[in-house]
Amino acid sequence: MKVTAIYHYPIKSCGAIALDAAELDDSGVLDDRRLMLVAPDGTFLSQARHPRLALVHPKVHGDVLEVTGSETEPLSLSIDEHGKEVSADFWFDQIAVVDQGDVAADWFSEFLDTECRLVMTGAEFDRSPPAEGVLTSQQRRFTDAGNVHLTTDSSLAELNERLKQPVGMDRFRPNIVVDGGAPFEEDCWKTLRLGSVQLHATITCERCSIVSTNQQTGIREKEPLKTLAAYRMFDGGFGSGVLFGTHLDVDTPGRIQIGDTVEVVERGQLLGAQPRREVLS
Repeated sequence: MKVTAIYHYPIKSCGAIALDAAELDDSGVLDDRRLMLVAPDGTFLSQARHPRLALVHPKVHGDVLEVTGSETEPLSLSIDEHGKEVSADFWFDQIAVVDQGDVAADWFSEFLDTECRLVMTGAEFDRSPPAEGVLTSQQRRFTDAGNVHLTTDSSLAELNERLKQPVGMDRFRPNIVVDGGAPFEEDCWKTLRLGSVQLHATITCERCSIVSTNQQTGIREKEPLKTLAAYRMFDGGFGSGVLFGTHLDVDTPGRIQIGDTVEVVERGQLLGAQPRREVLS
């Protein structure tokens, strides 16, 4: 098996940047999801309620953030992890984040037609795990459940065979895409080695309406969530129970690149919704 794609997302729920290679530390892909948007009450914004976020395309060069959006003047500003701290509500946790100022707030508020502010993880940001085995104490970015999200080309191909209109992997917003293996075999991958990097799976990835957001248009559709729910919904878990992909944490940091060999070191049951029995046999 091989790594076929690598992505990171400078702003949570906004556009992806495709990478040829990436450095992984104990919190995942460097600079992944260090920024996010929050409402005036501190609640974080995502594509689940604001699909137009898919049309925001950020790039980070050192401490400079550049953002483009359809029919909007580009935004360029310096980001600062040592600025004014405010409180944000992130998955039922109250966390300290750093506000990035009024210029950024005005740009995103206008683009989304809703009042919001851009915030960043601070230099000392460290979110405590909400459930044993789901997150490590080293989570220093705005990731949901596990610091790395992995999907496979074979699972997408199997799903697309069931759809009238195929979808791209961008619907699932992974960090790492792997080619090889049977469809949904990743349900039982517990430990993986990618080149010199070792990862361990923390939980199955339960999907929400974001996968039905067209990442090129920002339009919400019925698929592929409708089809996935018809054959990939399982008992247990923490959310929808509709599975596609897995969340992982980093055991051995290092550099990965497209073409790296992927080795399954250990197989077994993951935390979360129960995968099909035949996958584990």
